[in-house]
Amino acid sequence: MHASSVHRAGIGFSERIDASFDELAVSAATKALLDAGIVFSEVDQGVAGFVDRELQVSRECFRVSGEEGAPIVEVDNHSALFVAAQCVASRQTDCVLVIGIDKARAA
Repeated sequence: MHASSVHRAGIGFSERIDASFDELAVSAATKALLDAGIVFSEVDQGVAGFVDRELQVSRECFRVSGEEGAPIVEVDNHSALFVAAQCVASRQTDCVLVIGIDKARAA
C-alpha cells in the first residue's frame, strides 16, 4: 500500500496566564500557521484535542480562526497528531490544523 508523505509544517505555543483556553488555542493556532507559512483558508480539516471533557478545545476556536465549514474531529490529545497524519496520508485532506490543550495549563 502506498501512502502519501505527511509533514508537520508549523508549531505554535501560547502560555499567557491571563487567557482563556479558547484564547490560548487561537493564539497557538495562529502561531503554528505563521510558522508553516500558510493561511487559515488552506486548512481543510480541524482536529480538536482534549485531555478530559473539562480541558478541551471548543469548536468556536476553529470558527474564530477562519475554519467555518471545515470538518472538525474531536479526539484525545494522545491521538490528535496520529488522526491528522492519517487523514493526510490517506489523501482525505491536504492540510489539517490540530489544536490541543496541555494539562499542565490547568494546574
